[in-house]
Amino acid sequence: KSVGVDGQVAYSQIVKVQMGNDLSSAMAVYPNPVQNATINLELTNQPEGTYNIRLLNQLGQPIFEKQVTRMAGSSIEVLKPRNYFARGIYQLEVTNPSGQVKNIKIIY
Repeated sequence: KSVGVDGQVAYSQIVKVQMGNDLSSAMAVYPNPVQNATINLELTNQPEGTYNIRLLNQLGQPIFEKQVTRMAGSSIEVLKPRNYFARGIYQLEVTNPSGQVKNIKIIY
């Protein structure tokens, strides 16, 4: 709310504000174990740019790859590999625009 020198009242739009430097960034996969061959990759407070996503088997071989260009902030990328994979433990490797790699263990 603001009040002008002439007494006129005006309201700004409501926005969410997070105070301090605790702007946590994270990557998460759900559901885990994977259901219906769909992997949801949640990117929270991540930088803008191109992300390389690879699904690796237990031997470290890529069995699915995707490149995603996104805006800064938070979003969910839905990954639907076309091939059927055997039950097991896999690694989802996500490389951000600055080259940092995050590995997330998933159960298929």
